[in-house]
Amino acid sequence: MPAADLTFRKDLTVALSSTQVDSNFEVLRDFSNGLETLYNTSFNQDGTLKNSLTAVNLKADAVYYAADTGTTDEYAITLTPAITEYIDGMTVAFKANTANETEATLNVNAVGAKPLTKRKDVPLATGDITSGQIVEARYDSTLGVFQVVSQLANQVGMSLGTTGQHVRVNSENALEFYTPTIAEAEFYPHATPYWFVAHKDTAYGTDKLDQEVTVTIEDGTSAIWGDTENLFMNLGSDLIDATLPYSTTYGDNHKYVDLVFDSSKFKTAGGGEDINESSGLFFLCQSMDTDNRTHCVSVYNSTLQKYVPIHTFETGDPKYSDTGVHTSFVSVPRMESSQFRIRVVWTGAATLGVGVGFKILGHY
Repeated sequence: MPAADLTFRKDLTVALSSTQVDSNFEVLRDFSNGLETLYNTSFNQDGTLKNSLTAVNLKADAVYYAADTGTTDEYAITLTPAITEYIDGMTVAFKANTANETEATLNVNAVGAKPLTKRKDVPLATGDITSGQIVEARYDSTLGVFQVVSQLANQVGMSLGTTGQHVRVNSENALEFYTPTIAEAEFYPHATPYWFVAHKDTAYGTDKLDQEVTVTIEDGTSAIWGDTENLFMNLGSDLIDATLPYSTTYGDNHKYVDLVFDSSKFKTAGGGEDINESSGLFFLCQSMDTDNRTHCVSVYNSTLQKYVPIHTFETGDPKYSDTGVHTSFVSVPRMESSQFRIRVVWTGAATLGVGVGFKILGHY
């Protein structure tokens, strides 16, 4: 519908009537009111636009800005005209006068401090806002927070690290920097290397009597290394798995043992607990035998739910007399978050000088 026409004088010598003048002013008034309603604005008496942004305007896409006057982690701004309540979806922007050191809040016109969050409901981390940064945020009435929708000062959303630090995924599935005990090195040797040896029918080891190193038998029971009668699980005389060839003459004495090493045991040996929870191990493995027997050291892969060989050895000596020795350095990746489960398989008898063993040298 077109706007009403204004009445003009065709003859400048003839004045408009008072009714005609009033009608013209009414048309101009209605037009001005229509613009004010349509664009959420108003006019000064001289015809210039007046800034009349209100809480109602902030519901939509309008953004209102003010400089921060708060203290560290407690941002505060004053809008003019003032708002009296927070409305879902309202947007505000402010220039921070301090960098945030931890979780932060925003208080607009003293309505009340509300948490500033990122990625919906995640509290801010150190360095997400820097001094002088213009921050834009929208209010979420459901969560009662101001969600930061502008770019974070720290683009990856984590505290900045320092030279020599490492990056890992923490228990909250977020990236974080951490400082190992030996930050300069890529390899963390153990002060006293742990080792295990099965020779004939006897078990030996650095922690033979240490209760913190447990031996988990196939049925789930546990025993310390000193209980040698529980360590040896007879695999039987019919072991025919092609991956474990054996001598038909001395093939009735295959044995294995499962060893469980927790991070709590490793943490003081080299690199600290952080290293033990995120790194692999470096092994020295050795086997000795006199004929075609197979020895194996494996580590448990929780994803595959299988033991994966890290060292296997078969002498293959056809004369059944000479002793064969095989030594390997192997790296063992971290397979579980809190422990290493190692399985040792060998053929042994009290009358034969055969054996298999490993030494844990350190972390990498």
